[in-house]
Amino acid sequence: MLDIDIAFSGTVCTWHGGKATWFYVRLPQNYSDEVKTLNKVHSVKRRGFGGVKVSASIKQISWHTSIFPAFEGNIYTLFLKVDVRKAANIAKDDLVAVQLKVHII
Repeated sequence: MLDIDIAFSGTVCTWHGGKATWFYVRLPQNYSDEVKTLNKVHSVKRRGFGGVKVSASIKQISWHTSIFPAFEGNIYTLFLKVDVRKAANIAKDDLVAVQLKVHII
């Protein structure tokens, strides 16, 4: 298995759905483009809605999840689970350092 490591900083944003508010961080355009290329060229471990399996870390909290092409420009987005936000004390508008490992077969 081959993994691609990505590290970046991003601002925590919110999206208000019908019944819930979602917290997320957008990948920078260059990394989104890289993931899109990997999706086309290699056998990236994919999920529904164009999601790509990753391991994520913020503030020494690590978890397995997926990133999704979302919002304007289909930039890949890392949604932050409630338990991750609580454990890392993350709030809207926080600047967070993110480390991703994109899993490629």
